[in-house]
Amino acid sequence: MEDGSVYSWGEGDKGQLGHDALETWHHIPMRIQAIKQRKVVSAAVGEGYTIFCTASGTLLACGDNSNGCLGQGNKTSLLVPRQIVKLEHIPIVQVASGTTHVLALTEGGIVYSWGTSSHGALALGKRIHVALEPERVILPQLVQNRPSLATVANSTTALANILTSLYKHETILDPADVLA
Repeated sequence: MEDGSVYSWGEGDKGQLGHDALETWHHIPMRIQAIKQRKVVSAAVGEGYTIFCTASGTLLACGDNSNGCLGQGNKTSLLVPRQIVKLEHIPIVQVASGTTHVLALTEGGIVYSWGTSSHGALALGKRIHVALEPERVILPQLVQNRPSLATVANSTTALANILTSLYKHETILDPADVLA
Protein backbone atom coordinates (compact mmCIF):
# COMPACT_ATOMS: atom_id res chain seq x y z
CA MET A 1 0.00 0.00 0.00
CA GLU A 2 1.14 3.56 -0.60
CA ASP A 3 1.30 4.38 3.10
CA GLY A 4 3.66 1.45 3.72
CA SER A 5 1.18 -0.66 5.63
CA VAL A 6 1.39 -4.41 5.09
CA TYR A 7 -1.38 -6.98 4.93
CA SER A 8 -0.83 -10.71 4.80
CA TRP A 9 -2.90 -13.83 4.31
CA GLY A 10 -2.51 -17.44 3.28
CA GLU A 11 -0.57 -20.20 4.97
CA GLY A 12 0.86 -19.07 8.29
CA ASP A 13 1.84 -22.27 10.08
CA LYS A 14 5.43 -21.07 10.57
CA GLY A 15 4.64 -17.50 11.65
CA GLN A 16 5.51 -16.07 8.23
CA LEU A 17 2.37 -13.91 8.17
CA GLY A 18 3.65 -11.83 11.11
CA HIS A 19 0.37 -11.91 13.06
CA ASP A 20 1.84 -13.23 16.34
CA ALA A 21 0.15 -16.59 15.78
CA LEU A 22 0.62 -19.90 14.01
CA GLU A 23 -2.21 -20.06 11.50
CA THR A 24 -2.86 -23.05 9.27
CA TRP A 25 -4.56 -20.74 6.80
CA HIS A 26 -5.66 -17.11 6.99
CA HIS A 27 -8.28 -16.41 4.30
CA ILE A 28 -8.73 -12.65 4.67
CA PRO A 29 -6.00 -9.99 4.31
CA MET A 30 -5.08 -8.70 7.76
CA ARG A 31 -2.78 -5.79 8.62
CA ILE A 32 0.45 -6.77 10.35
CA GLN A 33 0.08 -4.81 13.57
CA ALA A 34 3.67 -5.33 14.76
CA ILE A 35 5.01 -3.16 11.93
CA LYS A 36 2.18 -0.65 11.51
CA GLN A 37 4.53 2.22 12.50
CA ARG A 38 6.94 1.32 9.68
CA LYS A 39 6.71 2.20 6.00
CA VAL A 40 7.39 -1.09 4.25
CA VAL A 41 8.42 -0.71 0.60
CA SER A 42 9.17 -4.32 -0.35
CA ALA A 43 9.22 -7.88 0.91
CA ALA A 44 10.80 -11.21 0.05
CA VAL A 45 9.48 -14.62 0.99
CA GLY A 46 10.94 -18.08 1.21
CA GLU A 47 10.03 -21.42 2.70
CA GLY A 48 8.00 -20.37 5.75
CA TYR A 49 9.61 -16.96 6.31
CA THR A 50 9.18 -13.32 5.26
CA ILE A 51 11.68 -10.43 5.08
CA PHE A 52 10.35 -6.85 4.99
CA CYS A 53 12.36 -3.83 3.78
CA THR A 54 11.35 -0.39 5.04
CA ALA A 55 11.73 3.01 3.36
CA SER A 56 14.61 3.76 5.75
CA GLY A 57 16.48 0.61 4.67
CA THR A 58 15.74 -1.47 7.75
CA LEU A 59 15.13 -5.21 7.34
CA LEU A 60 12.60 -7.05 9.50
CA ALA A 61 12.08 -10.81 9.52
CA CYS A 62 9.54 -13.32 10.80
CA GLY A 63 8.59 -16.97 10.40
CA ASP A 64 10.56 -20.20 10.32
CA ASN A 65 14.22 -19.81 11.20
CA SER A 66 15.31 -23.46 11.04
CA ASN A 67 17.57 -22.55 8.09
CA GLY A 68 18.80 -19.25 9.55
CA CYS A 69 16.84 -17.15 7.05
CA LEU A 70 15.74 -14.59 9.64
CA GLY A 71 19.34 -13.39 10.06
CA GLN A 72 19.13 -13.22 13.85
CA GLY A 73 22.31 -15.21 14.60
CA ASN A 74 20.31 -18.20 15.86
CA LYS A 75 17.65 -20.66 14.71
CA THR A 76 14.78 -19.33 16.83
CA SER A 77 11.62 -18.76 14.80
CA LEU A 78 9.65 -15.51 15.20
CA LEU A 79 5.89 -14.94 15.05
CA VAL A 80 6.23 -11.16 14.59
CA PRO A 81 8.75 -9.28 12.46
CA ARG A 82 11.97 -8.36 14.25
CA GLN A 83 14.78 -6.16 12.99
CA ILE A 84 17.90 -7.86 11.66
CA VAL A 85 20.36 -6.35 14.13
CA LYS A 86 23.58 -6.97 12.19
CA LEU A 87 22.27 -4.66 9.43
CA GLU A 88 20.87 -2.08 11.87
CA HIS A 89 23.10 0.79 10.68
CA ILE A 90 23.40 -0.36 7.06
CA PRO A 91 20.64 0.96 4.76
CA ILE A 92 19.33 -1.79 2.49
CA VAL A 93 17.80 -0.85 -0.87
CA GLN A 94 16.80 -4.30 -2.09
CA VAL A 95 16.17 -7.74 -0.64
CA ALA A 96 15.69 -11.01 -2.51
CA SER A 97 15.22 -14.56 -1.30
CA GLY A 98 15.42 -18.14 -2.38
CA THR A 99 13.77 -21.07 -0.68
CA THR A 100 16.27 -21.13 2.21
CA HIS A 101 18.54 -18.10 1.75
CA VAL A 102 18.34 -14.30 1.58
CA LEU A 103 20.36 -11.64 -0.26
CA ALA A 104 20.38 -7.92 0.54
CA LEU A 105 21.89 -5.02 -1.40
CA THR A 106 23.07 -1.88 0.41
CA GLU A 107 23.02 1.72 -0.80
CA GLY A 108 26.75 1.40 -1.40
CA GLY A 109 26.43 -1.68 -3.62
CA ILE A 110 27.52 -4.21 -0.99
CA VAL A 111 25.70 -7.56 -1.01
CA TYR A 112 25.00 -9.57 2.15
CA SER A 113 23.73 -13.15 2.27
CA TRP A 114 22.47 -15.51 4.96
CA GLY A 115 20.48 -18.68 5.42
CA THR A 116 21.30 -22.16 4.10
CA SER A 117 22.47 -23.48 0.74
CA SER A 118 24.48 -26.56 -0.15
CA HIS A 119 24.74 -25.37 -3.77
CA GLY A 120 26.67 -22.10 -3.42
CA ALA A 121 23.72 -19.67 -3.42
CA LEU A 122 25.13 -17.86 -0.36
CA ALA A 123 28.20 -16.88 -2.45
CA LEU A 124 30.36 -17.16 0.69
CA GLY A 125 32.74 -19.85 -0.51
CA LYS A 126 32.70 -23.59 -1.07
CA ARG A 127 32.75 -24.58 2.60
CA ILE A 128 30.15 -22.19 3.97
CA HIS A 129 26.69 -23.70 3.66
CA VAL A 130 25.00 -21.95 6.60
CA ALA A 131 25.11 -18.32 7.74
CA LEU A 132 22.81 -17.51 10.66
CA GLU A 133 23.31 -13.77 10.23
CA PRO A 134 24.13 -11.54 7.25
CA GLU A 135 27.65 -12.00 5.88
CA ARG A 136 29.26 -9.75 3.29
CA VAL A 137 29.64 -11.29 -0.17
CA ILE A 138 32.98 -10.57 -1.81
CA LEU A 139 32.09 -9.43 -5.31
CA PRO A 140 34.33 -9.59 -8.39
CA GLN A 141 36.42 -6.43 -8.86
CA LEU A 142 34.43 -5.31 -11.90
CA VAL A 143 31.23 -5.26 -9.87
CA GLN A 144 32.87 -3.56 -6.87
CA ASN A 145 34.07 -0.69 -9.05
CA ARG A 146 30.69 -0.02 -10.68
CA PRO A 147 29.67 3.38 -9.27
CA SER A 148 26.27 3.07 -10.94
CA LEU A 149 25.42 -0.11 -9.05
CA ALA A 150 23.72 1.91 -6.32
CA THR A 151 21.69 3.80 -8.91
CA VAL A 152 20.25 0.56 -10.26
CA ALA A 153 19.75 -0.95 -6.84
CA ASN A 154 15.99 -0.97 -7.29
CA SER A 155 16.32 -3.14 -10.37
CA THR A 156 15.60 -6.77 -9.57
CA THR A 157 17.25 -7.72 -12.86
CA ALA A 158 20.54 -6.05 -11.92
CA LEU A 159 20.76 -7.85 -8.59
CA ALA A 160 19.68 -11.12 -10.15
CA ASN A 161 22.31 -10.84 -12.91
CA ILE A 162 25.08 -10.08 -10.44
CA LEU A 163 24.14 -12.89 -8.09
CA THR A 164 23.47 -15.35 -10.90
CA SER A 165 26.96 -14.68 -12.20
CA LEU A 166 28.40 -15.19 -8.71
CA TYR A 167 26.37 -18.35 -8.21
CA LYS A 168 27.60 -19.81 -11.48
CA HIS A 169 31.18 -18.79 -10.56
CA GLU A 170 31.45 -16.81 -13.79
CA THR A 171 33.43 -13.65 -14.27
CA ILE A 172 31.28 -10.77 -15.40
CA LEU A 173 33.04 -9.51 -18.52
CA ASP A 174 30.40 -7.25 -19.99
CA PRO A 175 29.29 -4.25 -17.87
CA ALA A 176 25.95 -4.48 -19.70
CA ASP A 177 25.35 -7.71 -17.77
CA VAL A 178 25.33 -5.68 -14.56
CA LEU A 179 22.90 -3.10 -15.92
CA ALA A 180 20.69 -5.42 -18.00
